Amino acid sequence: MKIFLMAALCMLASLGALAQNVVSGTVKDNKGESLVGANVYWIGTSTGVTTNVDGKFSIERIAGKKILAISFLGFETDTVDIGKISDNQAIKVTLKDNSKDVSEVVVSERRRGTSEMGGALNGLKINQAELFKAACCNLGESFTTNPSVDVSYSDAATGAKQIKLLGLSGLYVQMLAENIPDFRLTASPYALGYVPGAWLKGIQVSKGASSVKNGYESITGQIDVEYLKPDDEQGIGLNIYGNSEGRMEVNADANKHITHHLSTEVLVHYENSLADMDENGDNFFDKPDVNQVNFHNRWHYHKGRYIFHGGYSILDEKRDGGQLKSIENVPLYKISMDTRRYNAYLKNAFVIDPARNSSVALITSATMHNLESQFGSKVYNNDERNLYAQLIFETDLSEMHNLSAGFSVNADRMSQDYLQTKNLDENETVIGGYAQYTFNYDDIWILMAGLRIDNSDDFGTFFTPRFHLKIKPLESFSMRFSAGKGYRSPHALAENHFLLSSGREIIIENLAQESAWNIGSSLSWKIPIAGKHLKNQHRILLHHIPIAGFGRLRHFAKQNCHQIF
Repeated sequence: MKIFLMAALCMLASLGALAQNVVSGTVKDNKGESLVGANVYWIGTSTGVTTNVDGKFSIERIAGKKILAISFLGFETDTVDIGKISDNQAIKVTLKDNSKDVSEVVVSERRRGTSEMGGALNGLKINQAELFKAACCNLGESFTTNPSVDVSYSDAATGAKQIKLLGLSGLYVQMLAENIPDFRLTASPYALGYVPGAWLKGIQVSKGASSVKNGYESITGQIDVEYLKPDDEQGIGLNIYGNSEGRMEVNADANKHITHHLSTEVLVHYENSLADMDENGDNFFDKPDVNQVNFHNRWHYHKGRYIFHGGYSILDEKRDGGQLKSIENVPLYKISMDTRRYNAYLKNAFVIDPARNSSVALITSATMHNLESQFGSKVYNNDERNLYAQLIFETDLSEMHNLSAGFSVNADRMSQDYLQTKNLDENETVIGGYAQYTFNYDDIWILMAGLRIDNSDDFGTFFTPRFHLKIKPLESFSMRFSAGKGYRSPHALAENHFLLSSGREIIIENLAQESAWNIGSSLSWKIPIAGKHLKNQHRILLHHIPIAGFGRLRHFAKQNCHQIF
């Protein structure tokens, strides 16, 4: 009995001590209603609690702290001096409503310029916050503030540029415009100048083997450009740029919500070189004069479960380079390229089951690209046509399992004229289908596996397998592994016609389809430093690329990337 009494006394004493170390109370408004979720915290610390559904709270005392603050959105913050409150006394706090004094509440967020792509793919999203760092830019110049993609001149005489991913040229990077293959073949040397930066809403850069949804051409990665949307907030934008080198640009965009369901957008770009550049005085253009007019008209319709995107674009560009003045009555060596490009696209999607994200979509695109060029006495003309169509079905099999499948048709027709004596017409039609499965366990384990089967009337049937695995055990640490194959149909003259500006002899033999395996792994660790993150990434990639006429090229790339976001 004595032992029981002593234990009971000890328990009562401990409860009394605990009660003295805890401050409890109730928070209400001036109408007597309990405030749910009011903040209660010690002044000068980060220790605090929130009130429950009855407006009650209980917070532990902190040595040396006597002032308790109580705050709630729309009410004046109040403080209580606990030193004047006796032990075990419940606090009753009444907050004064100041909502009448608040006319407007604006919630704003600053987005980082770059962020990681979601899912299993290794890549970055570059948004407008990053693009605004450049005073004026096109797609190629948009990468100058970001180390994710290398951009360099392939030929200064013509202004042809190429991008590099994982050390290989841009021919092995698949270019997309809102998930539609674009800027291929004849357009590839100058495609980076065909997309004004003022039109961009974002860029997605995927490194290594990518998804099989958009075709088989991605070998070192994909770059997908996203334009401003017709259904964005209504407004008009104007951007005017000029520099000391005589470059002048005008960009304008405007969108209009015609009805609640229908909206349209107009994008206009004008570029001109007002001065001939010859800083070294060698009597040759340092870079060509470019005169470009670019126009887009885009439409968006959304009603119920039906979604429509469509639009068309017109581009007219003239490039002049070569020799500025003749010497001793020798005819001028002139370079001229006149380009006219027309494109139209349609996207139709129908949501079958919103609960399971089940939908079916039909995407079609048509492009005409005409080039008339002259390099001294050499003449190269190309009349290119492309038709593309894709039917896609996607659904969530369950919360963790997703399936995507589809069929695609791509038809290329090129009528080429080289030196007015050689007809080098190239025609290819590729029909294929794919299936892709994605497993996602709480964004910790993400697995994506896909397979394409395509048939080319030039190169027969070929298979494109791709696999991605991402493991993210911690918010700041992730591991990736990827393996995949890619193919590319070579079009030697169309993709490299800028080489005609040199004195090289052009010899084109029968070229086989190129294929490559891309295998890579990466570790990503983010360390918070002063509110930012230091990202250390180690990536090892292996490329195995057979090139017709040169045997096999084996390329081993090892990169250590350090970037502060």
